[in-house]
Order: sequence, then C-alpha cells, then structure tokens
Amino acid sequence: MSRVALAPGMAAAALLLAALVPAPAFAEDPPPSAVTDLVERAAELDGRRVALEGEAIGSPMIRDSGAWVNIADRSGALGVWMGAETARGIARFGSYGAVGDTLRVTGVFHRACAEHGGDMDVHADGTIVTAPGRPVAHPVPAGRVVAALALALVAAGAVAALAAFGQDRGPRTPPPGYPGSAKSS
Repeated sequence: MSRVALAPGMAAAALLLAALVPAPAFAEDPPPSAVTDLVERAAELDGRRVALEGEAIGSPMIRDSGAWVNIADRSGALGVWMGAETARGIARFGSYGAVGDTLRVTGVFHRACAEHGGDMDVHADGTIVTAPGRPVAHPVPAGRVVAALALALVAAGAVAALAAFGQDRGPRTPPPGYPGSAKSS
C-alpha cells in the first residue's frame, strides 16, 4: 500500500524537477545566421525556420498585438516581427547612449513578406535575451573643453570689439568723383 502512495508523490516530484531544471534553449533550432547570410540566401531560405542573434536597436514599433524590433549583428540589421508583450520585455535598445540587449530569435524568414508590404523580415516564434544591454558613456576629453572655452572667449572678444569700434559715426560722404559726391554734381 505504501508503494501506491509513493508513486503519485514521485511523479509530482519528477514533474516539479522537470519544471525547475531549464532545458537547453532552442535545442532543435538552427544555428544563428548572420544578417548578410539571410540577405544573400534569401531565395533559398524564404519560408524556412531560421535563427539570428544580435543587438536590439532603435525602439520597438508596437502595433496592436505585434511589434517590430530591429536586430543588428556585425554584418547588418533586419526587422523582426514578434508579440508586443515579448517586445515590451526587452529592457534596453541600442542607441548612442546604450548597447541594447542581445537577443536570440528564431522564426520564419520571409524575403518579401506579403503580410508586411513586401519587406524582408523574420516572424519570431521564440525570443530570449542572451545578454543584457548596458549604458555607454561618451566622456568629453578635457582638452576639448578647454579649446571650446578658449574659442568662446575669442568669439566674445570679437563681438565686443565690433560693438565698440564698428558703430556708425554719422553720415558718410562718398569719395570725390564717386556718383553723388559734391564734385560729381
């Protein structure tokens, strides 16, 4: 009797263990392709399942239940159509001030997607963040700050000199022989 009571408990423990231990992500998916490889092999890969890995750049363009996210690798960038909630889960997008989250995307490649006006895209069915993004600092070297301040002082001095010495000093008379001068009349 205790044997029958243990079996359901062991089954529950096995299910719990299976839920807690992550399976290798995308184990049956193709290896990631470079964006240029997808572009160059567009006719061959059209309608096939592909994978790509790269930085989420720009900002998501959310449309109802879907969203466009641009993914860039070292070779180029490509638009990926994914669920809006998935796009909202991307913490950081690449820009001047940040490196975006690195994503691994799997989905169906379209060289001229009929659903999206003929654009080349991937319709994602799996997206994971493989590395978080980070801010990027762009410090200004001290020498450039000093040079900018020096040039600002020179410009201010030139404006002050023009204001002091370039004022109108009354009516001007044309030189002799010039039309409108007293001798030419």
